[in-house]
Amino acid sequence: LQYPHHSFMAVDVSDAKQVHQWSQHILAHYGAPQLLLLNAAVAADKVQIEDASIEVIDSIMDVNSKGVMYCIKFFMRAMKQNKNIPSQIVAISSASGRNGYPSMSPYCASKWAVEGLMQSIAEELPSHMMCCAYDPGGIVTEMTVYLVPELKGQIEKAEKMGAVGATLWAQQ
Repeated sequence: LQYPHHSFMAVDVSDAKQVHQWSQHILAHYGAPQLLLLNAAVAADKVQIEDASIEVIDSIMDVNSKGVMYCIKFFMRAMKQNKNIPSQIVAISSASGRNGYPSMSPYCASKWAVEGLMQSIAEELPSHMMCCAYDPGGIVTEMTVYLVPELKGQIEKAEKMGAVGATLWAQQ
């Protein structure tokens, strides 16, 4: 194997059973992680809350909020017990977790939940651990262009605004 100390697996973080099985595999093969980086997120069409479907609201909350909770839940005990090695939990958040934006209520709510969860967990951690919600700022992704369509075809403008990670589809 090219990366013997790494595992690359697809996991539906909105499914607690899948996350639990995945965590058991990781813990059995590699032990407690030193870094748990939680990055899964979904968004949907920008609509007023009264026009958002229940399925969309559930999907956003299940992946963006509950997925973070499930991952932390199933790795936390082993990370706490691994007292000889410092460890970190980092959940990727968003400006939407610190500000409200029109027609993005479910997404904002999911990211505010991540911010609150990480603040609460930080109060529960032993001294060899830390956690935080990290807002990486303007990263041009397919989801960003979907939510902010005026960025499409404006890659130079996005880069000047501080966005990074620009790819070909954002230029089209």
